Amino acid sequence: MNITREISPDGEATLTISLPAEVVGGKFKEAFDKFRAEASIPGFRPGKAPLGFVKQRYGKAINVDVADDLARDYAKQAIEQEKLKIGGTVKLDLKTYGEDKGLTFTASFPLKPQPHLTHYRGLRIMVNDADIAESDIDDQIEGLRHKHALLESIDDPAPANSILTLKAREIDPSGLPLIGRAEENIILEFGEDRLGIGSDEQLLGVRAGETRTIKIRQPQSGLVSAPTDHQIIGLNELNNQTNQPNEKYLHIEVLSVEVPQLPEVDDDFAKSVNEKLQHIADLRNYVKFTLMGYIGADVQRRLERGIIHRLVEDNPFPLAKSLVEETMMLWAEENKVPISERRRLFEENFADTEHNMRWIYLRDEIATVENIEVSEEETNQEVQRIADRTGEPLEIIERRIEQSDIRERLADRLLDRRVIDFLVRYADIERRKMTVQEYIQTMEE
Repeated sequence: MNITREISPDGEATLTISLPAEVVGGKFKEAFDKFRAEASIPGFRPGKAPLGFVKQRYGKAINVDVADDLARDYAKQAIEQEKLKIGGTVKLDLKTYGEDKGLTFTASFPLKPQPHLTHYRGLRIMVNDADIAESDIDDQIEGLRHKHALLESIDDPAPANSILTLKAREIDPSGLPLIGRAEENIILEFGEDRLGIGSDEQLLGVRAGETRTIKIRQPQSGLVSAPTDHQIIGLNELNNQTNQPNEKYLHIEVLSVEVPQLPEVDDDFAKSVNEKLQHIADLRNYVKFTLMGYIGADVQRRLERGIIHRLVEDNPFPLAKSLVEETMMLWAEENKVPISERRRLFEENFADTEHNMRWIYLRDEIATVENIEVSEEETNQEVQRIADRTGEPLEIIERRIEQSDIRERLADRLLDRRVIDFLVRYADIERRKMTVQEYIQTMEE
C-alpha cells in the first residue's frame, strides 16, 4: 500500500492511497465469479452466463461496490499506519479501480483538534464597572415616578410633556381629503416629530377639541421614525409612499390632551413600587441593590466572555473548516432547520461556531491539565435543582433525562462553570470605573 499524505494548516488531512492490481485484483475477480454463480440473470441458468457478458452488463456496479469496500478497509489501515486521529467524517473518493487497474483513492477528513496550551493562567482582561452614587439612586427613583405616573386630562394648551390623542387625515393644499387615504387614530408624545418633520412644533400648545391643518416634511427616503409603543397606527401608509411629494398636509382633530401627574416620593410611593417596602429608605435600598445586581451580573457576563475570547486568541491551534461545517450540519439536523435556510444560517454563524468549538477544546484541555472534574453526584444535584425550580417531581425529570442527552449537557455546563471560575481566579483583571450612566451607555453601544 502506497500512501501520500497532505495536511493543511487548519488540520484537514488528505491521504492518497494506491494498491497495485496484484494486491487487490483478486478481490474484483472473486466478486465477478460470485455474482456470476449466484445471480439470476435472464436468459441464463445460474453460473452459466458468459463472464464477458457479466462484465459488460454489470461490471461498473460490481467494480464500484468492491472498490468502495476495499477503500473503507484500507483507509482505516492507512489512518492507523499514519497515526492520525480522526476528528470528523472520513470522505472517500475513488480515482482508479478494477481487476487490472488496482485501486487508487483519497481519504479526506478533519484531524481531531489537539490544542496546545501556551497561555491560560494570568490572562489579561479589562472590564467596565460602575460605582453606584446617591445621584444614580435619585435618577432611578425619578424613572419609577414616571413609570407610576397617572395621566390627567387638561383643557390648557398642550405642554411639551403632554400626550395627545388625535385623528389625522391627509389633505391636499386646498383642504380637501385625499381619496383613498383613511383617517388615522394616533396617540402621540412630543419629542421625535412622529407625524413628520415639523409636526411637534405645529401641535405644541394645541387644546382638546381643537382642529389644525399642519404642513409636514418627510425624510428623503420617504420614511419617518419607527413608531413607539404609544403610537397606535401612526400614518404608516401615508409615510411609506416613496414617490410622493416631500411636503404633505394633515388635518388634525385633537380628541384629548393629557399630562402625567408624578407621585410624591414618600412612604406610600415606596409601597406602590413594591408592597414589601414600608418606607422611602427601604425604596432607596431596594433601588441600590437592584442596580448592584443588574450591573454586577452584566459585569460578570462581560468578564466571562472576555476571558473566553482572550483564551481563544492566546492559544491558537488548527481547526479544520470541514469539522466546523459538520458540527453546524448536525445542529441543523437536530433542530430540523429547513434545508433552504441552512446556507444562510451557516454563513451567518460560522465564526461564532468556530469560536465556541475552540473554547470547548481548550476548556477540556485545561480541565485535563488542572484535574478539574464534574462528578456524577454534582450532576445529580443539578438535576435536583431543576426539579426544585420547575416544581416537577424528580422521578419525572430523571425519566425525561434518561431519554435524551440532557445529563451530558448538564455536566458540560458545570464543567464550563468550573473552568471559567478557574480562569477568572488566575486572570489579570483591570476594572475601568465609570458612572452608572456611562456604564449603561456602553451596554447600548
